[in-house]
Amino acid sequence: MQWQNICSIDPDAVTIFEFCAIFEDGASKDIIQLATGVNTAKIKYLCAKKELRRHIINEDNDVKIRDPNLRECILEQTKAEDKQHYLQQTVEVYQSQLRDSNNQNSQAAIRLPPLIFKLKGPQAFVKVLLNSCVIKLIDHRLYTYAISFCKQALQMVSPGSRQEADIKYFLGRSYHVSETDENLFFAEEMYCQALKIYKSSNHLEKISLIYSHLGDIYTNQNKLIEAKEMQLKALEIYEQTGKNTMTPYYYGRLAMVYLRQRKFDEAEEMAHKSLKLAEQLDLKEEMSRQYGNLGLIYLQQYRFQDAERTLKKGLDLDRRLDRLIGMACKCFNLGWVYKARQDFKNAKEYWQTSKLLFEKFGITHMVHKIEELLADIDEYNQE
Repeated sequence: MQWQNICSIDPDAVTIFEFCAIFEDGASKDIIQLATGVNTAKIKYLCAKKELRRHIINEDNDVKIRDPNLRECILEQTKAEDKQHYLQQTVEVYQSQLRDSNNQNSQAAIRLPPLIFKLKGPQAFVKVLLNSCVIKLIDHRLYTYAISFCKQALQMVSPGSRQEADIKYFLGRSYHVSETDENLFFAEEMYCQALKIYKSSNHLEKISLIYSHLGDIYTNQNKLIEAKEMQLKALEIYEQTGKNTMTPYYYGRLAMVYLRQRKFDEAEEMAHKSLKLAEQLDLKEEMSRQYGNLGLIYLQQYRFQDAERTLKKGLDLDRRLDRLIGMACKCFNLGWVYKARQDFKNAKEYWQTSKLLFEKFGITHMVHKIEELLADIDEYNQE
C-alpha cells in the first residue's frame, strides 16, 4: 500500500486497514482494536457521549476515522519515519486542493497551517497562512479560524515588517466582514495599524484598499461624511499606481455612500461608471456587483421595472460565475420588487431562494429577516 494512494483519497478520513497494511504488526493490532471499538479510554469516552458513530463511519473493511483526535491516536502509534512521510504527503494533498480554484472544500485551509507549523516551524506557518489559507477562510466565512491563525501568526513576525502589516490587514478583514459592532471596532483598529506600516513602504495598492474598507465601516456606522472622504482618498491614491483594475470597485463603493446619502443621481452615475469600465476590462464579478448596486439604487427610487431588469441581468451573470452570495443578494432585492407590485407568488419564490443561499453561507441575520418577510406573506394570503 503506497502512502500516496491513501492521501490522495481523503487525508481526513483514512481507512484503518490501509494504515494497518503499512504499520508494524504490533501497531496494527492496537489500531484494529481501536477501530473496532475495544474499550480503550478514548472509545469509552466517545461511547459515553454517544458520538462514536459520528467519528467512525462504515462498518466493515472501509472503517474510516474522521475525528482528528482519534486520528492522532493512530498516528502516535506509527514509527516516526512513517508518520513524517504520511504528514508530508497530507500537506501536499492540502496544498493541491488550495491551488485548485474549482475546489470549494475549505477543510484544507483549516488543516494545513497547524500541520505546516508542526512539520516546518513558525515561518512556514506564516507563509502558508498568508499565501494560501487566510483568503480561503474569509471567503468561506470561517472567521473564527482566520482570526485565531492571524493572532498566532502575529507572535511569529518582526514588528513593523511587511508580514505584520499583511497579517493585521487580514485580521481586520476577518473582523470587518463578520459585521458585529464590536468586531467593526477591532477591524478599524487593525486596518489603521496595517495602514501605518504600508505607508512606511509606500505600498499604494494596500493603502488605497484599506482606505476603502475604512469607508465601508464608516458607511455601516452611518458616518457618511467620513465614509465619502475615505472612498475618495482610496480612489485618488489608487490612481497614482497607474493601474485601473480596481477602479470599478472604488467607483462602486463610492456609489453606495451616495446611495446612503440618498443622492440618487450621484449614486447612479458612479455605478454606471463602474459598470462601463468593468465591461471594458472584462471584470465579470465586478460587472455583477454593479448590476446589483444599480438594481438597489433603482429599487430605492421605486423604479421597479429598471430594478427588475438590472437585477435579473446580474443574477444571470452570477449564475454563470457560480457566485452564490451575489445570487442571494439579488434574489433578496428581487423579492422586494415583486412585493411592491403585490406579486406575492414571485416575491415568495425569490425570498425562499435567497434564504437557502444565505443559510449556505451562515448569514443568520438575513435568514431571520427573510423568515419574517415570508411569514408576513403567508399571513396576508390567509386574510
